[in-house]
Amino acid sequence: MQSKDPQEPQTNKDPGMEEANKRDLSTGVGEAVAQLSLNPSTGSTIRGTPSSALPAESEKTKNSVVRQPSLLSALRSSPDVPQKDLKRCLSMCTSLSLADQDRAIWIMQSPRLLEWLNAPRSLTLLINGNGESNDMFSSTTLLSAKLLECLGQTGRIISHHFFCSLHTSSSASSKDDATGLVKSFVCQLLTRDMSWDLSFLSQKHLEEIGSGDLETTCMLFRKLVQQMPNKTFLFWVVDGINYYERSQWRPDFLKVIPELLEIIRGCNDVIIKLLLTCHGKSSFVKDALEKDDILTAPFDVGGCRQGWSERTFQRTIGPEIEKLKAATQNIGTMG
Repeated sequence: MQSKDPQEPQTNKDPGMEEANKRDLSTGVGEAVAQLSLNPSTGSTIRGTPSSALPAESEKTKNSVVRQPSLLSALRSSPDVPQKDLKRCLSMCTSLSLADQDRAIWIMQSPRLLEWLNAPRSLTLLINGNGESNDMFSSTTLLSAKLLECLGQTGRIISHHFFCSLHTSSSASSKDDATGLVKSFVCQLLTRDMSWDLSFLSQKHLEEIGSGDLETTCMLFRKLVQQMPNKTFLFWVVDGINYYERSQWRPDFLKVIPELLEIIRGCNDVIIKLLLTCHGKSSFVKDALEKDDILTAPFDVGGCRQGWSERTFQRTIGPEIEKLKAATQNIGTMG
């Protein structure tokens, strides 16, 4: 810095000019601070920097904050409920009339059901039990529960279920609706010992799921199913759809069924078996399916009124499920 020449003549200072110079200096310092507030080499910020000078949070950062515990909390669906429901159905179905038990035997022995069970491709089947539609437990409930018990959770065979008759509370605070069905399926998936990629979720999605937004919840389920290992056999059993065909739950339920069908069509590497059962006859869901995807039991199924036979079940369904398990084991060995 050069020293001021003592011989330099003194000049009179203009007060207005001096004030303008101060304003210019203040503006220049402010711009310099704004430019330096983000250190490009470290990414650190200077304390006190105005928020307008900071870069907006990236979309990727927003999406990466969702973790599985937060998602489970938003779902508000207990992972214990499905198994409790299954045990309840298995215990209560023994109280069915002999006629209804004979009806379950007739459906069980139907070639259509056996084809749905064992065909090496995704299939959907709607069973019209053609019994008393207002009964909480019916012939289709008995068959669904026994089938789920036999399938279990073995290797590449995964089963999810929802018994509509057990989730029909009409209270304002109830979570029993079509969205609750999808949430239950999501929760059953998340309990699997897998590492799930949730990077597609944002905090907004989490809030929408927590508030029961059907579209976002279905999107979540679809994204999770797409992460399943190739050649997994995924069984979805929804019993008692007649309860959700009622006016109170019908609008959302009739949106869920096409969503499930669309997921099936879009997952070429996962074999999905969707079983829908109606205690009586379906009034609305049937319209979303092909005729070949519907099995209706006759009003009079015959039988000797001997009721449910565990031996007949094991003789009819048991070998088919063993074949299925053997096929999945071979796929696992080859994969």
